[in-house]
Amino acid sequence: MRVAAQVILTDNQRAQLQATHWRTRSRAAAESDYKATATPFELKNCLGHLRSFLEHVHLEAGRSIAKAAALNSPTDWDTATAFLRKQDFMTTQQEKFARGLHGLLSDEGVQAVTTDREFARLLRNMVIEYGVMFLTVLDKKGVKITA
Repeated sequence: MRVAAQVILTDNQRAQLQATHWRTRSRAAAESDYKATATPFELKNCLGHLRSFLEHVHLEAGRSIAKAAALNSPTDWDTATAFLRKQDFMTTQQEKFARGLHGLLSDEGVQAVTTDREFARLLRNMVIEYGVMFLTVLDKKGVKITA
């Protein structure tokens, strides 16, 4: 028997997670692919959408911070992640974790032919929890992500 994990979000965290069209679309697509009857190919697609969500939440955060500080905006996930660390919006360990998570999503979800349900569940839950943590950190620092 599988027990569904329940994530409790504040109204502000929920709004931040749903703030942009891209993040909303990638999250919705991931949830659509992650269902009880999902095939390994649908689970692979789910992880691809979760990777897109992770990439865009960093990119949008980096761009919002850069715009507010009149700095050059990051252009991709890698430069956005480095920018967030250099601007002290994430610690070195948080950056390593995010890069490791991105690597797992890439290796298991995007480059793999299929994905096992247990691995997809683990990565899905990790991305959700990471997103909540990351957006909470930004919120405490006064950052509002804009599209």
